Amino acid sequence: MTRLRLYCAALIAWLFVFFNVERLHAPINLASFVYVMAAVSALAVILVPYLQKQSLVGLLAVLLSATLGLKWLWGYPLFGTSLPITVTELGAVTLTVLLAYQFGSALQEFREAVAALQRLLWADRSAPFETGQADMFREVRRARLYQRPLSLMAIQMTEESEKIAVNRLLEEMQRKTFHHYTMARMADVISAQLDQCAIVTFRDNQFVTLLPETGAQQASEVAHQLESAVRETLGLKLRVGISTFPDEEITFVDLLRKAESALATPTIPCNGEDRRACRGDDAQADNGPLEFENARSPSNNGKEKHTERAVTARVPE
Repeated sequence: MTRLRLYCAALIAWLFVFFNVERLHAPINLASFVYVMAAVSALAVILVPYLQKQSLVGLLAVLLSATLGLKWLWGYPLFGTSLPITVTELGAVTLTVLLAYQFGSALQEFREAVAALQRLLWADRSAPFETGQADMFREVRRARLYQRPLSLMAIQMTEESEKIAVNRLLEEMQRKTFHHYTMARMADVISAQLDQCAIVTFRDNQFVTLLPETGAQQASEVAHQLESAVRETLGLKLRVGISTFPDEEITFVDLLRKAESALATPTIPCNGEDRRACRGDDAQADNGPLEFENARSPSNNGKEKHTERAVTARVPE
């Protein structure tokens, strides 16, 4: 991080001197296109990852050759009394590209370090969905064989809360880097709140969690617990979709589909509780959590409808 800051400061200081060199030393009169070429080259080296993988010597050779070629093509004198100006122009382009190259390399190293940290943080918290899918299938078969309850949860943070957290926590970091960091922290919090029997995986920018021996009521309590923990720890809102076996679906694919579809209208089941108790009617409407009510479709075995609500935590001021 220190190296990144030093190269950034050095590049800014040099560009200030370079673009004011004719004011600082009147006899110097550089060709106008050299300023544009140096600036464009610096931006390209920083913003194009492909150029960061190329040899610095090769890049300088191409740019210096292009500078000389353009001077000759546009009728600028190269040698004789103009030789000091030519050397100064080549030196300015060289130093600009060199600082930009070093700054881009430091920035790339920082991104790679954050990505490595993300993988390290996620290593023991959640597995890729493809890895944990077999364990989830096995748990669903076990629950079907022994007629045991089971719940599957799809967990996702809301886009609004992520934007708020970016402004409050890491304003200087790029959104993509912050997103990876936040998801790693979420994986840590979710794993800490669940017992060792839970299977936590990551799929399509959301966590898919299977809870063996967990019915609808217990799954709702776990969802509230996760929502509260993530809100207090990270200041983020969650959307949680829940599906249960055998009350709603009996196959893993259908459980996953139902849980993910519930994310479109973020809901956590109330499991037949009194509507006023579920909604918290005695709370103030202007400062309480936003709530939505939704009715589940009857399951295939004719069970009665359950009332659901959305639990959306406010980010602390």
